[in-house]
Amino acid sequence: MDLLTAIAGEFGIPIIDNNQKSWFFRTKAGQYYYDFRTNGYIALGWDLVSPAMIRDKMSGSDWKKEQIEKQYPDEKRPGLILGQLDTFYNKMQPGDIVVIPSEESRKVAIGKIGDVADEIVREKGAGDYPRCNYRHKRLVEWIKEVESWQDIYLFKAFRGNQTISDLTGDARLVLRNLYPVYILGDWIHLTLQKKTDSELSLADNVDLLSGILEMADQTSELYSAASFRQNIQLKTAVGSPGIIEMIAPYIPVSLISVGLLAKFLMGKAKAEDGSVVTGVLAVITKINDMINDSHGRGKTDAETRLLDAQAKRTDAEARRIDAEARLMDAQAQKTRAEALLLKTQAKKTEAEIHGIELENQKFEMMVAGKTAKQAPVRVPARNESLVCAKEEMAETKALMIAQKGEKVCAAALRSEISFDGRKVEGEADDGERKIG
Repeated sequence: MDLLTAIAGEFGIPIIDNNQKSWFFRTKAGQYYYDFRTNGYIALGWDLVSPAMIRDKMSGSDWKKEQIEKQYPDEKRPGLILGQLDTFYNKMQPGDIVVIPSEESRKVAIGKIGDVADEIVREKGAGDYPRCNYRHKRLVEWIKEVESWQDIYLFKAFRGNQTISDLTGDARLVLRNLYPVYILGDWIHLTLQKKTDSELSLADNVDLLSGILEMADQTSELYSAASFRQNIQLKTAVGSPGIIEMIAPYIPVSLISVGLLAKFLMGKAKAEDGSVVTGVLAVITKINDMINDSHGRGKTDAETRLLDAQAKRTDAEARRIDAEARLMDAQAQKTRAEALLLKTQAKKTEAEIHGIELENQKFEMMVAGKTAKQAPVRVPARNESLVCAKEEMAETKALMIAQKGEKVCAAALRSEISFDGRKVEGEADDGERKIG
């Protein structure tokens, strides 16, 4: 596990695959929303069509359309039926995200698609509601239900008239409503929500955004890293209600800053003794352990490659000697060429060894508490190296990060901004609170 993955895991931030697919699935004007949502599935009609025929890769689409025409002679769009069923069985894969709307799209459910199912076992005692009896079914693990007013842009993406439509092009809109913080490609996304229709004051907005930048700066200084504040993007739809989406580069120091910010917003920055500073210090200690572990593994890998390269060089030299001996004993020009090639390979291996030795020296220089000169932040730059936080400044920086985090929370609370569907923790009276 690399350092970035380890840090993301520590903060509980999901890393979304770049190939993640998202689908919009209609519910017959919301009629089957409750059934799908309650019993963990989705279903598609056209019951006369065999799943085996749709999955058959040996038969062409023209033949399949002919079969559908025989089964549904009054249907003028057999290609549409085939396309929808092909998507349902062949394109939709376990782990893909699916979104379904309720009546009049007042809310949507977001979940992860599972396997094809023959039958659905419905919950007992759930009351009377419309039950879907379609033949074609897939299991779904529902994760979240979102109110329509929370993100008007998500609901504008539901423009397809077909039962199934591809939402992958609008994946960010789906993901920001599913996860409060997530990583996609080279960026970390964090979303705040304003659920009420109250006005957002300029002062509170400035406090909120400046507090986020100040936290980023303090975290960069703590880890002797270049500032990444210029690479933070902001996407807003702050009507009342609305959203604020912060997008930061996926590099170690940025990930730590965003992870700490999320802890503050969720009210999980405190340690067991109730102290916010102690909580931040505990995170710093944990991250230092990860950095040291990462550097140790990197050094071991480099040493292993060095031994392999040395073994290759020994083998190349042995083959060179053998080739020279055969050259003395034979007159074949081909043998001379082989000997020359082996000499060239030996020189190349020596150059590789020199490079690995330099890499080993880099790991020796990056022990805990030491500073290293770093190049300016490159975006994207996932492999950006990170040095441990220096012990002599950890407590001071932890206090400053805690103060900035509290500033963000206080501004968010005064503005009635929520995070992950919950009210932000903080003190809203004078914007200040005691940092334990």
